[in-house]
Amino acid sequence: DVTQVGTSLGSFSLSAALMEALQVEFSRELSEKVACLDSDPHFWMPLTLARADYMSVMGKKGTSAAEAEAHFDRMAAFARAFKPEGGGILGCVDVGQQTCWW
Repeated sequence: DVTQVGTSLGSFSLSAALMEALQVEFSRELSEKVACLDSDPHFWMPLTLARADYMSVMGKKGTSAAEAEAHFDRMAAFARAFKPEGGGILGCVDVGQQTCWW
């Protein structure tokens, strides 16, 4: 029996511009291989959740408040730099009925 369901973005695609910006933002972690980040809690959640909600979720995952706050702030700064005019970075796109899925 399912007793708990977590929020997940599921499958997603990134634009080349967003991928390049993320590679720059996380260049130290990528080159030094010093972190293990997951797309849900480290990418889209801090970009879409309110700070209090993000802190609550990360606390339940065992992340310290200081670490969660620092990452939330980092991703907020990333979003402002990537899209200075504001607005969403993530959104739904209708890929049509003839799209290949794997």
